[in-house]
Amino acid sequence: MIDLQAKHIAYLVERALREGIDELETSQRAEDEWVAKVVEVGNRTTEFAESCTPGYYNAEGQSNARLRQGAFFFGRPTEFAELLAAWREEGSLQGIETRRRS
Repeated sequence: MIDLQAKHIAYLVERALREGIDELETSQRAEDEWVAKVVEVGNRTTEFAESCTPGYYNAEGQSNARLRQGAFFFGRPTEFAELLAAWREEGSLQGIETRRRS
């Protein structure tokens, strides 16, 4: 995961330097869409989380959308990497607000 995140950050830094971007900020809409995705993917594990021994990782056996919105991305093993790679390949910095040098 650290390698995956480092590659993504390096991509963003390289783009910012190349294009003279001073600031990158996630748009509110993109943030809201990501939270919705995390909750949606988290729904795949609801039954499992509720049936597990209560503990830190399953909110003591509780499961609801409010708790899942701050959870890990519980997608398929390669799903997060695939989402980031597809976003970089698309190339438009969709969901990122930028401020360029004057």
